[in-house]
Amino acid sequence: MAVGERLGGRQHICAAELHAVLLGLDIAKQNGWSCFMVKSDCLEVVSLVNSNEECFAGVLVEEVRGLLPLYNAEVFPMSLEELMALLMRLLKN
Repeated sequence: MAVGERLGGRQHICAAELHAVLLGLDIAKQNGWSCFMVKSDCLEVVSLVNSNEECFAGVLVEEVRGLLPLYNAEVFPMSLEELMALLMRLLKN
């Protein structure tokens, strides 16, 4: 079964998360950052980017996979504690 079929309705969420990762990589490039960690609360995206499996969002995944080595960057899942801390900071602003 294709990844897209397994993800079902989550396809648009994963595509949005992949675009967010690409935006973050672009910001890193603009600021001259290197050797950093990308964290995502979307485990499907973390799994897709870190695997070699073909998927529904192949172009986006391949683009992220191709950019990560340029920055010596890796994608990791965001813990619940990190997500809650981020949400609290956003709510305070």
